[in-house]
Amino acid sequence: MQFVFCGLFGFLTGVVASVLGIGGGVMIVPFLALALGHQMHSAVGTSLFAIPFGAGSASVRYGLRGLVEWRMAALLAALSVPGGVVGRYVCAWLRSSTLSALFGALLFFVGLRMLLAREGEVVVWFRKVWFLGAFGAGFCAGLFGVGGGFLNVPILHALGRGMKESVATSSVVILVTTVAAGAAHYIGGGVDVWCGTALGLGLVAGAFLGATLLPKIRSSFLRLLFAGVVFVVSVRMLLRAFLT
Repeated sequence: MQFVFCGLFGFLTGVVASVLGIGGGVMIVPFLALALGHQMHSAVGTSLFAIPFGAGSASVRYGLRGLVEWRMAALLAALSVPGGVVGRYVCAWLRSSTLSALFGALLFFVGLRMLLAREGEVVVWFRKVWFLGAFGAGFCAGLFGVGGGFLNVPILHALGRGMKESVATSSVVILVTTVAAGAAHYIGGGVDVWCGTALGLGLVAGAFLGATLLPKIRSSFLRLLFAGVVFVVSVRMLLRAFLT
């Protein structure tokens, strides 16, 4: 029954993640930790095991539609992958409660900034430090079990790419980054392969549907949805860290 439950949640996550250009870890990690009772380290590793399924599905769909900027994807991935490996080893050193608190704080900052800041301010800020942001996206992937799209998308948008092209290119970067970070977590143990496979299969179907819906969705709506999802989940993770 849990396999089916994980598969259904993976499908829902795949739709949302592919539309937003994120890996889905911002939904998967809280789901594993809050709904299924996984320790944070297991939730992080399992999330990274599942994300490449959905990111790969979305990347193929976006690539066929000509929305992916492959050179930019390769550049960001080259900076992001080392960050993912470093993040995995830092994750192993942290207590589960500390990891929960840091995860929630990170998402709270990202969601709040995107909800309140003017677009021009976000663009200027990311344009100045985009290369550090790319490494940071990978580091956060390895540390928190997320894809890093919450940084990839603003970076690409700041560098002059349209929102839909940013989402599509981010999916490719997420695929490469999470394969590297996920492999590091798998080697170190702590991955629930059964649950991760169910989530991954759901992500494949959901990401395919989400990639089909993307051209029909307004970019302004994408930004609001992206910020809203990140902000709400951050509150849940902070509550888990400080009330347990």
